[in-house]
Amino acid sequence: MTTKNMEARREAFEAFARDHYWLCEMSHERDDLQFSEYVEPEMNVAWEAYNAALDTICVELPDKLDHHGYKVYPAHDVDAALNAAGVPYK
Repeated sequence: MTTKNMEARREAFEAFARDHYWLCEMSHERDDLQFSEYVEPEMNVAWEAYNAALDTICVELPDKLDHHGYKVYPAHDVDAALNAAGVPYK
């Protein structure tokens, strides 16, 4: 995962944490010595759980079709696969 993607994921996690349950009460500050870690141990556990949940998502895509010499996924089949897995997308 790229640094940009990881930072986007972290921003989404921190927005979730600010709005939900006991996480909103905790500090979202990062450790000065290990910037990838939070000061609060509970925030680190929540961050690890958040990542583990996202990393387990795996959607089996449909077979590619030949379209003028290119292999492409039919959009409606991809939509169906994502919807069947319950994965939101834009």
